[in-house]
Amino acid sequence: AIISKLRHISGSCIIQNPQIPPNNLLHHIDIKSDLLQNLRETDFSKYYYLLKMRRSKLIPPYTIGRIQHHHILLLPIHIDSSVQYMFCFFLNYATDILTLQLTLLSLEIISRLIEALFLYNLAVSEYSFKTMTNHAPTLLRMTDSNNHFNYYNEQWQQFLGNIPANGLDDFWSKKIHPEESPVIINKLKNEILNRNTFELTYRIKRKDGNYCWLLEKGSPYFDNKGNYKGYVTSAVDITERKKKVEKASHNEMVRFSEERLQNAVEHASTFAI
Repeated sequence: AIISKLRHISGSCIIQNPQIPPNNLLHHIDIKSDLLQNLRETDFSKYYYLLKMRRSKLIPPYTIGRIQHHHILLLPIHIDSSVQYMFCFFLNYATDILTLQLTLLSLEIISRLIEALFLYNLAVSEYSFKTMTNHAPTLLRMTDSNNHFNYYNEQWQQFLGNIPANGLDDFWSKKIHPEESPVIINKLKNEILNRNTFELTYRIKRKDGNYCWLLEKGSPYFDNKGNYKGYVTSAVDITERKKKVEKASHNEMVRFSEERLQNAVEHASTFAI
């Protein structure tokens, strides 16, 4: 429908950041040089509804100069709540239908630009997030909203070895020590299903084949609208801490046994006397 009406458009141009003249004309078609100069010098900030309310504006002939013989339809293209571009269409004659169709066209362009900007920001955000997590001193992983783990940071890769692109849940579960695997896996599933903050301590096989102790904590996360997005967990190697605790516990038991033995010997000696 828009294409069939283009014969009623004598010229067009795109203006970048139409706030303070001189205006930057990015592209123009079939517009005389004198009229282009008038467009560069026009102060569009006086059109409040155009720039502040982001509404289209139909300018009558001779508004921006004596050589303006056509109506000009101004269509603001806004991104992130500010008008960053503006389409100018010179109409051979003003018709409500044509104005409406061109306005709808601008809305479609805005929608596509916002979608492209969103995807770009999402990609940048995801890249920044992964860069940050890959430099974190802990083992970080995430699930999607269906509770399947879909991301492991580089520390996990170095810890477990090459992690496959698919089947991350099975890959991790097969690394758990057989004595703890059923309990840990079931507890993890139940905690995530109930969206609880959890803490797990378990043994897992490293890429060198040795088992070590991990302390893993996880919590659900939500977007700014409160929609559940998945889980984020972080884990640290507590093997050395475990050994120290076990050694301290062993030493305490030995000391306690020695004290009991000493008391028993002293008691027996006293009794013998």
